[in-house]
Order: sequence, then structure tokens, then C-alpha cells
Amino acid sequence: MDANPCAWFTDVAGRVGAARAEIAAYLGASTDATALVPNAGGGVSVVYDSVPAWRGMRIVTTDHGYGAVLMGAGRLARRSEMPGADPWLRPWG
Repeated sequence: MDANPCAWFTDVAGRVGAARAEIAAYLGASTDATALVPNAGGGVSVVYDSVPAWRGMRIVTTDHGYGAVLMGAGRLARRSEMPGADPWLRPWG
């Protein structure tokens, strides 16, 4: 990277794709079913956004929930039109 930063950045997507393929192979998953995310909050957001929401569904969290994770659960709760859903769910337990 130090020798030629412009060249390094032009191939970032290729290197990320190669890393994703290696990780998928290690996990025994398909590359298409594997994603690299910048952090845990980003990963949880991807999962929450892919979960079908329905009225009356229950969302359970632990008592040590990370803020971004709880906010994502709150968004999912509002999508499901849960009565009394608020952005900071009360943990179970």
C-alpha cells in the first residue's frame, strides 16, 4: 500500500471478495451466503432487516445488549407493529 496507494485501492473489492471466499470455504458455506460487515452492529442490522416481521411476534434480548443491537431490535419491533414497541426493548430476564 505504501508503495502505490492508488493501485492498492483499485483492487480492494477483489481482495475483499477473495477473503470472503476463503472464509466461506473455511466455514463450509457458500460465498453467496457469506457477508463481511464492518462491525457487530452492522451485521445485526443486516440480519434484522432480513427477518420477516409480523404482528404479535416476540423479540427476546439479553440483559447485556449492545446499543446498536437493541436499536435494531426496536426497529424490527416497530416493523412488526408490536403493541407498545419502543426503540429500547426491555431485556428478558
